[in-house]
Amino acid sequence: LLYIGTMNLGVVSLDIEAIETGFFSAFDRINPGVEARNITMLLAQGMDTLWIGTYGRGLYRWQEKSNQIVHYSKSFGQIADDWVLSGVKTARALYFGTFGGGISFIFLNSSKWQRIGLNQGLPSLDISVLTYLPAPAGSLFAGTLGGGVVEINEALLNEN
Repeated sequence: LLYIGTMNLGVVSLDIEAIETGFFSAFDRINPGVEARNITMLLAQGMDTLWIGTYGRGLYRWQEKSNQIVHYSKSFGQIADDWVLSGVKTARALYFGTFGGGISFIFLNSSKWQRIGLNQGLPSLDISVLTYLPAPAGSLFAGTLGGGVVEINEALLNEN
């Protein structure tokens, strides 16, 4: 299946195999637990987990096999802003760029949430793009709205 984030229909799925055989399958909403319909980011974690960033409704983690949804939001204290624009996975953590809250991230081993903001050197709290370059030092690159691109050495981020 191909998952697609839309601006007004939420997350929809398309059966690629059905298209290859000449049969077009309509899009279906995957889970009514995702209340947001304005989807701005999708990030796969392994074969079973999909992270869903929204425009103003926070972040969702969907586990396909169990069909379990977990909602993360600013009001719950996990992420710095409910407008999630970008995401990237590394061997250590999942990073999410927000519109107004900098970068929120969760360490994979401890499930501990942390943030990177102006005090940690970001030139802007609006993070529209994230990418990761594993070698040589393991650097996270954040594209900002109005502040250019910033490089963050992942090894300097402490899990404590």
